[in-house]
Amino acid sequence: MKAYVVQADNREAYEDFAHWTEGVFSSKELAEQYIEKEKIRYDSDIARIDELNELYDSDRITDEEYFELCSLNAYWSRASECCPHYWIEEYEMT
Repeated sequence: MKAYVVQADNREAYEDFAHWTEGVFSSKELAEQYIEKEKIRYDSDIARIDELNELYDSDRITDEEYFELCSLNAYWSRASECCPHYWIEEYEMT
């Protein structure tokens, strides 16, 4: 049986570099689907963060929107200003 581990890093160099495990999947197809969904999510979340930052800057943000902004920023905090670099590692389970 094989396991497919999705890894990610923040594309930074040296002291700013971060690497983490995103998830473990039972098939390569599921791992690939996860990566594609995360890339799409990144684009839509960053667009939403930009919208919420505009509301925040103009002091028109609601408490719910502020919570959403904080939540999105926390989720993507490791990304360092760009979409993470994802890859799949395959492991044979015995």
